Amino acid sequence: MTSHNLKRNRLPEEDSSRSKRTFKDLIRSRNHGDKSLSGDSREVLHQAVFQLVNLHQNTQAIISEALEKSCVNVDEAASQGGEDTRVLPAVLTSLGQLESPADQSVPLLMTEKCVQRLLHCTGQGGNFQGGQSENGQDTNENLRTCVQMIHQLLTDNQLQHRHFTSLLTTEDVLPPELLWCLHGEDILGLSTYITRKMTEPQFVRKFSANMYKLCKQNNSETNAALSGIFSFLINSGFPEKKAKEAMFRKVSAAVLDDIIRAVLDRDDEHLVSFVGLTYIEDTLNQVSFKKFCTHTLSLLMSYRPSLKVSQAFKQQTQWKSAKVSEKISDLYKQLFLPFESKEILEVLQRILERQEVNWQTVLSFIATFLVCFPDASRLLQGHIHSLLSEGLENADMESTIIAFLLARQSCLEGLHVFPHYQDWFQQTFGDSSKSPASTKKSFSFLMKFLTNIVPYESAPHLKVHILRPPHVPAKCRPFLTEYITLAKTRLADLKESCEISGGIYDNSSSNSTSSKQADPVEADVERSLSAFQATGKVPTTVMEASIFRKPYFVGKYLRSLLKPRHLPDKPDIRMKMIASLRKADKIPASMYTKYQEACRTESKQLLEGVFDVDSQDDVMLDALMAPMEQLRFRLDQLHNAVVSTEGQNKPTGQRVSEVISVISDKLEALLKTGANMKTDDTPAGVTINTDKPDISAVHLQIVDCLLNTICRTVTADLGSGCPVMTWLPELVKMTSQHRTLHAPVIQRVAFLLLKEGPNLNQQHMTGLSALVCHLSSLQHLFGPITCHQKGDNSGSLVDAYCIFSY
Repeated sequence: MTSHNLKRNRLPEEDSSRSKRTFKDLIRSRNHGDKSLSGDSREVLHQAVFQLVNLHQNTQAIISEALEKSCVNVDEAASQGGEDTRVLPAVLTSLGQLESPADQSVPLLMTEKCVQRLLHCTGQGGNFQGGQSENGQDTNENLRTCVQMIHQLLTDNQLQHRHFTSLLTTEDVLPPELLWCLHGEDILGLSTYITRKMTEPQFVRKFSANMYKLCKQNNSETNAALSGIFSFLINSGFPEKKAKEAMFRKVSAAVLDDIIRAVLDRDDEHLVSFVGLTYIEDTLNQVSFKKFCTHTLSLLMSYRPSLKVSQAFKQQTQWKSAKVSEKISDLYKQLFLPFESKEILEVLQRILERQEVNWQTVLSFIATFLVCFPDASRLLQGHIHSLLSEGLENADMESTIIAFLLARQSCLEGLHVFPHYQDWFQQTFGDSSKSPASTKKSFSFLMKFLTNIVPYESAPHLKVHILRPPHVPAKCRPFLTEYITLAKTRLADLKESCEISGGIYDNSSSNSTSSKQADPVEADVERSLSAFQATGKVPTTVMEASIFRKPYFVGKYLRSLLKPRHLPDKPDIRMKMIASLRKADKIPASMYTKYQEACRTESKQLLEGVFDVDSQDDVMLDALMAPMEQLRFRLDQLHNAVVSTEGQNKPTGQRVSEVISVISDKLEALLKTGANMKTDDTPAGVTINTDKPDISAVHLQIVDCLLNTICRTVTADLGSGCPVMTWLPELVKMTSQHRTLHAPVIQRVAFLLLKEGPNLNQQHMTGLSALVCHLSSLQHLFGPITCHQKGDNSGSLVDAYCIFSY
């Protein structure tokens, strides 16, 4: 009994041990019994086993378990020796040898379970009796493994393809990643799927929503699906030849349209990529690609045209290329891809002629177009002139409005891509032989148009029209007089003076804040000095002012002209003009005596010490840190754009003109000035003082950032083997727009070359030399430059004149 009880006590332990043994272990332990059977007995035993399993099997459970084993992660299967991937073929082979009692055949059951497993891998198979849905990389791996398995089963005719397609197309809209996998493995083509689903009312909305969500992700799997499906939709929705049925083309195009609208409607900063047309361009039929881009541009321009023309005139400054959102700018550039610059203007012209447009989209598109194509400025000027000629001659208000909106938007981009507004207006209407308003009919219509927009005009534009009026044909003077009267009234309402401080010359600034404008009296002085330098005679306007406007001439003009300063050893232009006025008895003796005494005092103070620029380094680093970091970042972008630019006609790269526009915007923020629109012919000149360069800490910091970037970029450009160097004059032109930087830039360059020359390295010398060349060639943008220096060291003075000899 005791022995029997001990055996009974061991039974649970033995059972537990046996329960942990695998099926293969159990079979292996019984192999010795199988070897003792004869051939006939072995066959009888096999048939008995099959019948036993057949009577008690659950076919659905077997298939589900086999699928689950076969769809494991690829890495996990490899770590297990790949045995799990052989389970499903073995199960299907065994099931094929049994007579299934189920109502459905094994292929039907297998098809349904494959669909359930497939949906489960994408998180849609809620009724699948398996594990929890995976996420992230595991989901992509399992999905790909499952699709490859299904492809193999279909190849082996172990699934019913028609039933498989029917089951998938009756489900809700499938995720794009799954559709692309099925399409790539020739299991369920996109054409078949869309054809079966396109009659469902919500299909387009749901499918496009899924595609938009995919745009917000950024990995190789989603990017491949996004690019592939877009390529298919573009080729299908805009075919070169209309081979497919109209409904199919319409649905494909509608999906693309919905995605475009979603991009425009949603302020989504996490949108990684719109389409990636740059990467799928080679897979697209070029005719289809052009049709798609043309259609999309038309959709963009006409989408929600809520702005009135009057609002467009007021808000244009907000739509410069530097202020366009990154996702919209990226969309524009991708739509540029199949076109030459001339073709883009043709498309734009057709759109403007045929439909109502959203002016914000149109003008921001023009701004982006200008900075992306080197010949855009020339083409756009020609297009604007054609619109004006047609509009003014035919009294067509719409063409005239379009021309002025395009011209003003282009002028806002800066001198590096388009002339200032006052220069464009003067070039367009100032010459009788070229003006599109050279007849009485066209001129009267121009005045009518300008009169109509007076209530919406800004002060700078009104001043341009008044101070630089168009050429007036015979018997048309009353039209201009009437307009000028109305414009001056509007300026009075805006509390702006047309003739600023009653100056000798007509000077105005686009910045409405008077404290930030250049001194208009000083502008009169500079213009008269420029005229004196050119002719050697005192300008007639100055002589007339000394007679007819004596209070202004003596009280303001002479006070500015006779501003105390350290006088150079060699008389400069200002000293020569003062001498000429004194010789003509235009300067009161007492005023001239005070001027001489003040100049001597200034010279004494100058001799007491020299301004130490280096002591301001800490101040520069502390001042405006966040905005300065932004400027440095954009300057780095300019360097990278110049170094990496290949093929200047490609608008999708980081364009140099585009970056320069952004840099200009950052400079405006740092200098706290608005967009410059100078209407005076000659900018204020610069006096170089190498002994005491009067540069503020903020200006010095900005200038040093610019100069460092110029030096390293010039060196990199020259060392590339194929130097471009077109970027430097663009940058100099942009800098010239910021008048407060004229003196700091030139003062700093002169100081570095004349005082710090021996301490500069080769990179600095090369960059500064290139900059000086372009400053000299663009002298008219900076005005006259004079030099003076303490002591008798005339060598440095001569050097300064040699460097900046205009």
